[in-house]
Amino acid sequence: MKEEIAIFGGSFDPPHIGHLCAVQYILNNWYINKVIVTPCVTHAFGKEMSLYEHRMNMVKIAFSIFNPEKVLIIENPLKNKLKEDEREYSIDLLEALKKIYDAYFHLAIGTDIDSEEIVKWKQYQDILCNFGFLSIPRGADKSCIPDCSSTEIRKGISEGDFISIDEFLPVDVRDYIVENRLYRN
Repeated sequence: MKEEIAIFGGSFDPPHIGHLCAVQYILNNWYINKVIVTPCVTHAFGKEMSLYEHRMNMVKIAFSIFNPEKVLIIENPLKNKLKEDEREYSIDLLEALKKIYDAYFHLAIGTDIDSEEIVKWKQYQDILCNFGFLSIPRGADKSCIPDCSSTEIRKGISEGDFISIDEFLPVDVRDYIVENRLYRN
């Protein structure tokens, strides 16, 4: 019998408490054998991000609280396949993971992503037909997921306001950010 695997990808720039709660939400609410957590290499819509290596290191730190048999923190399989200016798309990540794992895949997405956004995705029809979706409460539907944003965290750090963002960052991730002087102007 094939495993059921949730794919939880994103920029993770930086990973925060909301991301951790989303993974716990997946584990608590669906029959999923594993959750794969991997940062994107590039952003499909061209969003600027910190270096992949920093984001990957922070992901390893943040998600290390989970049982490694249930939550796999992996290097993005597209990392060495994309050219420097090439964009990464969800379908490419899903197809690459299918070559590695013999499983049924479910893409974890926030409830803030609506059908109007999904139809902008590359080969969205293939994703809808071949992969499941797990809807994570976010925004107005946030319920048990803390209302925090990587964008706001980066802004707070760049303005020197660690006090207001401390509650949203795992301590070890905060220490990594300080040590590596990330998100400063």
